[in-house]
Amino acid sequence: MFAVFSVCGVCIMMGSVLIGIFFGFFLRGIYNKFTVSKVDAALFREVELYCLRLLVLTYEDFMYLKEKKSMLMHKMGMPENEIKIVKNVDDANISKWQSTAINKFLLAIPPRFKPLVKYRTWRGAVTYLNNFIKNA
Repeated sequence: MFAVFSVCGVCIMMGSVLIGIFFGFFLRGIYNKFTVSKVDAALFREVELYCLRLLVLTYEDFMYLKEKKSMLMHKMGMPENEIKIVKNVDDANISKWQSTAINKFLLAIPPRFKPLVKYRTWRGAVTYLNNFIKNA
């Protein structure tokens, strides 16, 4: 009779341990969903900075191509009015690209990391990146 009680006691104890483990995983999942650990924040900052650098490099490529286009138009002898019109259109397209790129970037950030972002516009993102580079 003593053996029956000890087997049942072991089963109850193992069941309690398993319930405790599952409950711990559940609480950890809820905690991680709403909070960001220091490691997560550091990894997010690193990825964020690389993404911002890529966006700035793309912008610099746009500007380079715009200047090459302007030089080519001057070489071809296009009237100055047409060159100004093309430059204005290019500037408008680049401005639209900047706002679209930063908005899509911000939309792609998971909700739990959104409080870590300190900018909402292209200018703010570039200022943030430049400040980080100066302080690094």
